[in-house]
Amino acid sequence: MFNYIKCFLTSRQFTVSLTNAQSKIFTQQNGIPQGSSLSVTLFLLAINDITNTIEFPIKANLFADDFNFWCKSPNLMTVQLFLQETANNIAKWSTLSGFKIASQKSQCILLTNKKGQNHIHIQLNDNIIPNNNTIKILGVCFDKKINWVQRLKYLKISLIRSLNIMKMISHTTWGGDENTLIKIHRHLIRSRMDYGASIYQSAKPNHHNIVDTTYKTSIRIALGAFRSSPIESIRNLVFEPPPELRKIERSLIYAASISRNPDNPAYKHIADLTQYSNIPEIDLSSLIKVQPYTFPPWNTNFDINLELTKFKKENTLLIIYKNHLNEILQKHKNVNLFFRRLQIRRRSGHSNHQ
Repeated sequence: MFNYIKCFLTSRQFTVSLTNAQSKIFTQQNGIPQGSSLSVTLFLLAINDITNTIEFPIKANLFADDFNFWCKSPNLMTVQLFLQETANNIAKWSTLSGFKIASQKSQCILLTNKKGQNHIHIQLNDNIIPNNNTIKILGVCFDKKINWVQRLKYLKISLIRSLNIMKMISHTTWGGDENTLIKIHRHLIRSRMDYGASIYQSAKPNHHNIVDTTYKTSIRIALGAFRSSPIESIRNLVFEPPPELRKIERSLIYAASISRNPDNPAYKHIADLTQYSNIPEIDLSSLIKVQPYTFPPWNTNFDINLELTKFKKENTLLIIYKNHLNEILQKHKNVNLFFRRLQIRRRSGHSNHQ
């Protein structure tokens, strides 16, 4: 494996093409070849060492080439000292590893409600990192006061672009039908609102109105309803829950996924149940704690009955499947049964049987 990767990266040559002109051949001195399926994996392996530059109390996260590090303290000078040391360590790491840190693309933000603290002085490769009031991390916009107003404003701009697409394809004569428009609404509008909903749902209700109006307009366009139509009735027709319930649902799903992964940084916040101790509707003693797997599930041997597979679907009637299944169930009367809905399709245009 090592020799293969070494051969893959050694003596690589490339040219630059512009319209019909092509440059001379250059030898690649650093980096990985672009366009190869192996390049992404090699890049991730190479950049993963950047996390070794982080020391307590600094915390960091890395997603591909998007690297963020931060520090929390009531003393601004202490924060600046630790962040500057980390920036110096990253600069040394980039020199040794061959990576080039784009200082002009780096940003710094101070998250605080204290007055008089608007910026922090951090240098990277002798360049001052600019201070901004907002910063975007993986498509989610954070503002210095964490009120999510800027996030919702950026989201509305994105929703309006998608809404213009729906307006164009909802023409009464040549546009899409109702079912198609509802699917487009869910993929273009609702999916954008779902992204990061577990984070920005803590915004004030009046701030959520920034995007809720666009969401309501999208549903009305999908159904061809009037602007005066009650939004509750429209949501009922398209089987859409209210946006606030949808955000809670996404948050619960996200929390459930975190509870299965103790290595997730947010796991300790999900596992801490003391915040719910004052809620009378929740009985903490009745909650079941999910235990992570202690062995690989693919190493488990299951006793599976495959008698039904000996019948070929194209030559077997549905009644034969049912009768043979009943015979199998008669042999296992003292077991728990779990049924799953299946769909058997016949060929030659016959109807479906479930």
